[in-house]
Amino acid sequence: MKKSNAGRPTKKTENTIRKLEEMFHIDCTIEEACLEAWIDPVTYHDWMNNDKIFSNRIGIAKNRPFIEARHTLVIWAKTDAKMAVELLKRRDRRYKDKSEEEVLPQIVIDMTGKSMKDIEEMRKQLLS
Repeated sequence: MKKSNAGRPTKKTENTIRKLEEMFHIDCTIEEACLEAWIDPVTYHDWMNNDKIFSNRIGIAKNRPFIEARHTLVIWAKTDAKMAVELLKRRDRRYKDKSEEEVLPQIVIDMTGKSMKDIEEMRKQLLS
């Protein structure tokens, strides 16, 4: 006996997947994203467990807000010394327990012995 191909069409369309990705790009919860994409969270979890490509796409989409936030912080740090110090404190344990006044002179000392041409080049890199 042949199995029938009749049945309810799948909701897993490119449009639905894009809607989910769009919602995760703005850091929505699974429930919020599913509501916006008109799918049940159980369906979403089934897709995550059974479709590696879908799972990878959603994983990338969920990380996007954090990547963009880091990008914004780095841009901000280029123009704001306090922000630069905060980034150093978070990323490098050598700066962790130091105050801003202790960290900033270290940054300046790193530039000693440089020619004006080198300093100008460093400034251009920071502002680009």
